[in-house]
Amino acid sequence: MTRRALLRAHAKLLASLDLEIEHATDPTRYEASAPEVSGWSVKDHLEHLTVAHEMILSWIERARDGDSELDTGGTPSLLGRIVLLVGAFPRGRAKAPEPTRPQGTSAEELVARLRGIRKRVTGLEASLTALQTSNATRKHFAFGNLNAVQWLRFASIHAHHHHKVIRDVLRAGD
Repeated sequence: MTRRALLRAHAKLLASLDLEIEHATDPTRYEASAPEVSGWSVKDHLEHLTVAHEMILSWIERARDGDSELDTGGTPSLLGRIVLLVGAFPRGRAKAPEPTRPQGTSAEELVARLRGIRKRVTGLEASLTALQTSNATRKHFAFGNLNAVQWLRFASIHAHHHHKVIRDVLRAGD
């Protein structure tokens, strides 16, 4: 990934976090649901994103810091390469990994966590070069082994995917 593409992924993730904070601070949006659109409410999508962001970011920070305990090698699966290239993945009822499923976190806690995540993502800007040179990889259950830069891009793509579902949930309630 070029430096320009990396900066774009970083900026998109920050913009995604801003939108997630906005949704979590608006009770009308936060409480919205539309079962015909998604089995999850807006708050469920936001909680899932918060947990996923935290997990991904923790791993990216370890890669940035050169943690010798991390795996190296491997590449994205064919599906992973396609998702990273296209910048989207298909809509459907894919099953989120157990640790990322909503547990009923309050809006206040989600907002605080999202603000903390945003601060950490902002802090990555100074170390994007280190991320590009890291050879650490971590396996995604569906997309194969991703490096730190690919995980950052994935986080942005994943957030955008859920934002589209949230948008449709909100439109269904209008």
